[in-house]
Amino acid sequence: MATSTKDSARVESAPLVSLIITTYNRCEMLMHCVSTALAQKYKNLEIIVADNASSDGTDQKMRQLSKRHAKLKYFRHGHNIGADANFLYAIKELGQGEWVLMVSDDDFITNDNFLKNAMSEIGSLVKQRKPVAFYQSAVKVQDEKKGISYDVCPPINGTSRTFSTGEYFIAYPDLRFFTFTTTLFNRRLLTKIIQNEKHGYWLDVNLMLALSLHGYVILAKSVDGVYRIHKNQNYANSGLLALIKLYRIYISSANYAFQMNLPASAGAIWLRKMKQVFYDNIVEVFFRRL
Repeated sequence: MATSTKDSARVESAPLVSLIITTYNRCEMLMHCVSTALAQKYKNLEIIVADNASSDGTDQKMRQLSKRHAKLKYFRHGHNIGADANFLYAIKELGQGEWVLMVSDDDFITNDNFLKNAMSEIGSLVKQRKPVAFYQSAVKVQDEKKGISYDVCPPINGTSRTFSTGEYFIAYPDLRFFTFTTTLFNRRLLTKIIQNEKHGYWLDVNLMLALSLHGYVILAKSVDGVYRIHKNQNYANSGLLALIKLYRIYISSANYAFQMNLPASAGAIWLRKMKQVFYDNIVEVFFRRL
């Protein structure tokens, strides 16, 4: 069916969204992830698959699929450059959108209206000349190791909540909700943060904390995607080493906030709360091992 002039104008007026999927030797999972991306009802969308030199047939299948879908773009590295570097390359060099969604090949979107709903809420703030850093909604965790699944939602009142610039950072010790699977980022702000490598703002919670100091944040309770925990993941999701890494992230985030002129009193309270969270988690890990 031909696209009408009215429909074309509507697409052109909507900001471009880059949905970036990174992959390495997970062809079957990737194909499912891509199918959920293609099902998105938001029109002005590019889907970018950044392949980290897979050797499992991903290349052939993705080249065939990209020929059938104009919005799907496939890129393959000549060698494996690492997971984080693959994401960063795709964000800085491949994506062209004003907004970017980063999804791992083993995760996927479950709500076909996710981007449409997110961009609607973002657009409402943009019209009021309020800079938006990111939009984030809930996820379902599928723990295949334990054979269980459960929803993880931000602890907010109502279906959504908007935080003004800096407010999300201050509130984070009570929120402590984190996911990339259903987080839509302002690409300009995102690029600005990740290029400042001396702070180590890569792909973790400190990236969101830093971004929240540059713009508004929208949290929503709708469950829009799935985050999978499975045996083929290359990193640990829990344990003492993960907690130590997280604590270092909190310290670096506080240092960044101070540089962004966060009041010393507010920063001290924030750090004290996050230290208590760290100690509580250590106690929990210790008793789990008894």
